[in-house]
Amino acid sequence: MKAFEAEDLKQKVQKLILESSSSRKKLIILKDFYDKLIFEFPSIICAAYINEFRDELISVCSKFEVFYFNPEFTRDILKLLLIIKQNQKELKTVNEINSLISSFESKLSNLNQILNGYKIPELTQRKIFFPILEKPNNEEFDYNIGTLETFSIDIKKSNVKDNFIIIPSEELIDESLQRQIKISWNIAKTFLNKNLTKIGKYHKVIIQFDHRYGNYSGSSLGTALAISFIEELIKLYNLSCLISVKENIALTGGFDENGRLVPLNENIMNKKVEITFYSVINILIVPDENKTTAVKRLEFFKKLYPSRDLQIIGINDLQDLLDRRNLIDIKMQNPIIRSINYGKKNWVVSLLVILLLMLSFYFYQINFDDLPSILHRDGQTLFIENKSGKVLFTKSFAYNNNITNPWFLKNFQLLVDINNDKKKELITSNELLESQENETKSGGIICYDYKGNKIWSYLFSDTISTPGETLSANYESFIVDTSSIKNQKVLVAFSQNEDSFGSAIYMISLTTGKRVFDTFWHPGLIIGGYILQNNGSNVKNLIFCAKNNVFHKLAVGTINIDDCDGQAPSNKYYNYSGKKNIKIKDYILLPNEDYEEIINPNESLFCGIGDLSFEKKRNAINCKIYLNARKNGEITYSISKDFKKVKLKISDEYARIRDPFVKWGILKPYLSKSLEYKNFLLSQILYWNGKNFVKRGLSE
Repeated sequence: MKAFEAEDLKQKVQKLILESSSSRKKLIILKDFYDKLIFEFPSIICAAYINEFRDELISVCSKFEVFYFNPEFTRDILKLLLIIKQNQKELKTVNEINSLISSFESKLSNLNQILNGYKIPELTQRKIFFPILEKPNNEEFDYNIGTLETFSIDIKKSNVKDNFIIIPSEELIDESLQRQIKISWNIAKTFLNKNLTKIGKYHKVIIQFDHRYGNYSGSSLGTALAISFIEELIKLYNLSCLISVKENIALTGGFDENGRLVPLNENIMNKKVEITFYSVINILIVPDENKTTAVKRLEFFKKLYPSRDLQIIGINDLQDLLDRRNLIDIKMQNPIIRSINYGKKNWVVSLLVILLLMLSFYFYQINFDDLPSILHRDGQTLFIENKSGKVLFTKSFAYNNNITNPWFLKNFQLLVDINNDKKKELITSNELLESQENETKSGGIICYDYKGNKIWSYLFSDTISTPGETLSANYESFIVDTSSIKNQKVLVAFSQNEDSFGSAIYMISLTTGKRVFDTFWHPGLIIGGYILQNNGSNVKNLIFCAKNNVFHKLAVGTINIDDCDGQAPSNKYYNYSGKKNIKIKDYILLPNEDYEEIINPNESLFCGIGDLSFEKKRNAINCKIYLNARKNGEITYSISKDFKKVKLKISDEYARIRDPFVKWGILKPYLSKSLEYKNFLLSQILYWNGKNFVKRGLSE
């Protein structure tokens, strides 16, 4: 009987998918299918049907945004993808699923940050959003899915009549939508004619929806249209006063013929609050009569995520909206830009515009300060600016555009006064330099003067061997910081071998660019460091973090940079020839994360240290380790200065990503925030006692 039921279910789902044009509805339909298949049918039947809609599921998942849904839904989809992945033999399909899992985790990470009260700058937009709902086309799958839409508007003058064009266009545009467009247009024109200027009688208006999720109907986008019409008309007529909605604001509600906002149905209002809650929006503007309903619904969701920063604001009409400075920006247009815009439309005054620009440049832009003060990166270009933000010169580098963490970026560039002339020089790392064999190699460190001219360059190219191999002379080099050692100003740097595990910390004279003093070698790639001077002492310690290839763990240690000639603790295979084991001050090995090893076994076991800092108040070294290679979620190890005590702080994002896999039985049976998991991690830390690595038990 179960076999017949499974076949009936398959046929039913096929019909529902054919009837639905929405990828999100299809995803919900497929999720319901697999939930029933996996949890209600015997394993032999489940195995027979598990790949029935596999390709369709992968296709709709690739279009899924994660936002606008409760994160639990996305976690269920992640679980489903993992189950399907386990039943695949083709590498191509496995890779596709891995890619989807990675994408979902990244997007879910962003959503979780927003739900926990954080702002994500790259997701901030100054566009007008309005929530929309997809109409259900089947009573059994009535999910009333919602999303946020934006539009672009282009307005031109016309001599005939007002003409409204909607893109993409449908053969039959909803009558209520057509009526609302005209009402919003008349409200916008009336406002401008009454308050700002007299505008033309007729216009051609193009409304282009940016995403076009479906055939739009209804009047609830009327508020968004009216304010957008005003913005574009001001631009068209080049008025002195600019009006715009502030960033990350959504509006809903349409106008009646008298310009009053019409309240929405209570169920629709509740759904719009829900989809806005799970988005980047910080303020939702609703008809004032809907405010009580909307606030009540918001309070329900804030019980789940109390830190979520979302406000509900009720308004009665357009003027009520424009009067609120926390929602609308009203400012005078820059007279220079206004003159340029005017000159574009009136070629007769173009010469005057040019003269005005020249005078404006003379009075406002001339800056005689040519001293570097600020470093600003945009893509693969480094901008060197003075303290006023004027660009003095630029440098292009082969940056990885995914690197945005300031702690990582400081390894690539540094401004420092190398000769005490009160003019800062620029030092950059990992540049291409010519080796002695005239082969172009990476790893160069270059010092430029305040005008961008090269002063010196250095290429780390040490050759060294271990019992297992001889390391090549190819290295990538990075900046740690500057210091003063034995009355000499030096740059402390580290280099990673491009072909193997070897890495070293060393010093370069800031004035000559020559290598000076000692070199510290490590059996695994050094990731970064931080210079710390002991109070009341001239001894300077370098806190470093690195990968330890002997134990396949992440390491944190300290060395005295005045005396660091030798190597870190190792074994016979990784011992560097001719190098002694230095008396390393402190050295610990941190436990590996179980998440990345299980979820993405093809990726490196080392997930990566996020940043390293010293907290003066607590006299502790803070080392942040990300949950996975995509830098989502983190554990912060707070290590006492003497390395005897360690405390843990596990982020909410870490728990939200990892804990579902614990509940599904895939990872260790400890929830991330539990005392058991914290104690488990602390108990795995290894300490160097001068001869061996030992466990000390719990540190907190």
